Amino acid sequence: MITTNAFDYINIMDKAADASWKRESAISNNIANTDTPGYKRQDVDFESALKRELGSSKYIPLDKKVRGLNSDLSGLDVSTYTDSSNYSYRLDRNNVDVDTEQVELASEQLRYEMLTTSINEEFNRFDISASGMTAERFRIDTIAENIANVNTTRTEDGEPYRRKIVTFAEKDLTPFSKYYQSSRARAVGNGVKVTSVKEDTETDFTMEYDPSHPDADENGYVRYPNVNTVTEMTNLIDASRAYEANTTAFNASKSMIQAALKIGQ
Repeated sequence: MITTNAFDYINIMDKAADASWKRESAISNNIANTDTPGYKRQDVDFESALKRELGSSKYIPLDKKVRGLNSDLSGLDVSTYTDSSNYSYRLDRNNVDVDTEQVELASEQLRYEMLTTSINEEFNRFDISASGMTAERFRIDTIAENIANVNTTRTEDGEPYRRKIVTFAEKDLTPFSKYYQSSRARAVGNGVKVTSVKEDTETDFTMEYDPSHPDADENGYVRYPNVNTVTEMTNLIDASRAYEANTTAFNASKSMIQAALKIGQ
């Protein structure tokens, strides 16, 4: 079971990206008004808003702070303010330094690109881990079905139960993401999917002598399913560990976002 508020962190990153976009616009407006007499530069301060909303207490876990913050994200809706503190030496009282603004603009563009890329990457990581958990859960259910039918000597078609085998394959990219992530996908991957559930026709049924059984043949032998309990239990342990590993990977992605937010505390 996953106990994570990972998407709460992504919501905050989304607010940060919105603020970054707004700050880019403000800086661009500053540059456009470099020669406007009396103009005062505009700016946006998301970091202070985030620190204020998260609080300074070191005794409250960050998960709890973020969960509480997500109940009302309006405190992160920052607005543009006038930077009157930046003293102007110009006779026209304009306090815009175009060189400084260009540096700030380049920096903010990098920040915005980093945030949007991070959000997309986190969703992709979550999707990969979730696909692994879904596939392994399906495999566990199939193994449980095999074990439950270990003594089923007759199915609807009159034959003993045949063990089922689940096969996996890497998920395919959608047409859009195939072009958008073509170079990245070769290194990272796209998750996993169940490709088929096939009956094991290679392993023979188990023959046991039991003349009193209703499904015994003329020689007194009963055909039992080709299910080996030891093999199935081994596969069950393997699938359970794979599921847990995918859960750990999912939570690790959340921890990466959590670490980024701690920088702003």
